Amino acid sequence: MRFRTIRTMAALFCGLGIVFAAGTAGAQSADDLIPAKVRQAGKVVIGSAIAQVPWEFYDENQKPVGVDVDICSGAAKSLGLEAEWVHVDFKNLIPALQAGRFDMVCAGLFITQARAEVVNLLPYIQTGQTILARSDFTAEVKDFADLCGFSVGLQQGSPRQALLEELSRQCVAAGKGAIDVRAFETQPIAILALKNGQVDTFTSSDQLTAYYQQRDASLKRVVTGLSPVQIGMAFRKDQTGLTAMFSKALYDMRETGEYKKILEKWNIVGAGTLWLE
Repeated sequence: MRFRTIRTMAALFCGLGIVFAAGTAGAQSADDLIPAKVRQAGKVVIGSAIAQVPWEFYDENQKPVGVDVDICSGAAKSLGLEAEWVHVDFKNLIPALQAGRFDMVCAGLFITQARAEVVNLLPYIQTGQTILARSDFTAEVKDFADLCGFSVGLQQGSPRQALLEELSRQCVAAGKGAIDVRAFETQPIAILALKNGQVDTFTSSDQLTAYYQQRDASLKRVVTGLSPVQIGMAFRKDQTGLTAMFSKALYDMRETGEYKKILEKWNIVGAGTLWLE
């Protein structure tokens, strides 16, 4: 991908207020673009919901690991910064970012119009949605609209919640059963609710559901690739310089092959990523 392509993508994203400017940091030095507080501390504080496998989760030593940890920590390192990770409930990440609790968010955050209106978003992965169920689930489901009469678990703060609630109203209007939408505090809690029969299905990213399904034969992915979305880092609106530096860092990781190595490490190369062609 050349800078011309990047600028073309930037034009496509600007309608959503999304930042994708991998070459733009070259005109100014890192000292100009990285906030003085971050530069002086030598670290960037990253907010995340560290309970989303394989995006970010704690290993047996209570150390944050995962796709996002590797990508965002790697980008910080390329800028000469350490990455300090702070755990916050997913639904509170953007308010905490706006309040200045940390410098950025890296948490498998779907890019949406509503989020783009309040923060800068820097895309780095694209993905789809999967409906996950227990292996004995036999209903024919090809889309979210086919979930009339079933219960669906998801994580609090998921943009899919509003979609499913609207579809539920449409189900009722059509004389079908409502979709019982249940939001859980974390992904592991939602998965446990699925396995225990508290909900019929669960929905999240293709990568996350694949991780659980591959490790548990009692679960199956009913349909994948729904509602394609992009995942982005989030920065405060006044942090355009820091956003631009991370954009450049991502581009450099793509050019050196580090980006692809991370995706290979977590077995998500085929999930529909941004910069492999």
